[in-house]
Amino acid sequence: MQKPKFPKLTQICSYLIRGFCSVFIAILLICVLLGVFGAADNAMVLLTTSFPWFLRSIICIGCALAVTSVSEAL
Repeated sequence: MQKPKFPKLTQICSYLIRGFCSVFIAILLICVLLGVFGAADNAMVLLTTSFPWFLRSIICIGCALAVTSVSEAL
């Protein structure tokens, strides 16, 4: 394998992905626990308010990955 030309950019992308996955799993776990313990309304409010932020985060991570792959290809 080739040595990455921009190791910091690759590291930032991996931090973004790890952070997104951990926050997403934590919020899903909180929603499941709220649903199990009878607060399904609060769980749905949490999910519907956080969904646009998840979508924006996925777009941001996708752009960062695209920039990283283009810069590594040059």
